[in-house]
Amino acid sequence: MPTATVPVTLWPYQEHARDAALAALARGEHPVISLPTGSGKSLVIADLCARLEGRILVATHRQELLEQNAAQLQRYDDGAESGIYSAGLKRRDDQARVIYGRLTPPLAWPRRPASEDDPRRRTKGMAYV
Repeated sequence: MPTATVPVTLWPYQEHARDAALAALARGEHPVISLPTGSGKSLVIADLCARLEGRILVATHRQELLEQNAAQLQRYDDGAESGIYSAGLKRRDDQARVIYGRLTPPLAWPRRPASEDDPRRRTKGMAYV
């Protein structure tokens, strides 16, 4: 049984981040929201997802954040259709309107060997781009 949506008010700095992202999207840009730890990024994401139409992919580098962001959206809008796509969580919810997915951070990717003679270039199954 769904619970009632709790009315939420964003702080002014959260509203500013949301409004800047919406304005950038309206200009055809690809915005990035950068806020400090504990500042309510999950809530800003939930607010954006509730306002935007169409399918949305929310990408993060941490598995815990997938679950946290998805839960925040449900608290913000209990009728929101969301899913998680993550091998680590053994979830492949790819039909939801809002999908939370995990990306491997670039720093974890192997570095491209500098020379053609470097034996790491011949690593089986590894593609360097």
